Amino acid sequence: MKVLRSVQPLWLAASAFVVLVLFAPHFGVAQGAAKSDANAAVTVTDNGKSWTLDNGIVKATITKDTGAMPSLVYKGVQIMQASGGTWEHNPAGAPVLVNSVAIDPASNGGARAEISIKGKSNGTFTMTRGAPGGGTMVDIEIRYSLGRGDSGIYVYSILSHPASYPAMGVGAEDRYITRLNQAF
Repeated sequence: MKVLRSVQPLWLAASAFVVLVLFAPHFGVAQGAAKSDANAAVTVTDNGKSWTLDNGIVKATITKDTGAMPSLVYKGVQIMQASGGTWEHNPAGAPVLVNSVAIDPASNGGARAEISIKGKSNGTFTMTRGAPGGGTMVDIEIRYSLGRGDSGIYVYSILSHPASYPAMGVGAEDRYITRLNQAF
């Protein structure tokens, strides 16, 4: 007899990830982890090909080409698997790629940092051609934000389609995919 195993919906895995990050101390998940400082200033470090955002509780490394997050450390525990998290649509290969610190913690007393990875297609380049539903001819900006005392990192994407660009579709979806460390 053949038994089919159902695939858990992606939203369930994403919800579990958020619950674990936000409530791990209550579940005893981070037992023995390094002590964290909830009042530590937020910092941004430019590592050349990546950024690191750190607030003493959460430390995230973000790549400057795709906006992927290969590392997320929560209270001293690495919670991402080796390949980390990636965006289904990303700015890799764009004719113009701009990386910037949108909110500099040095200018706000270490209260918040936000970085931006923006790919401009200039209406001539299809971003993420292999994504489900096909690629899309838009400008893609991915932002990561971290505040003092935050127990998780905020991430969002902005898809822009200026009127001068040719007609296009967005594909089936734009999602962020994470791979959690099974030991977490």
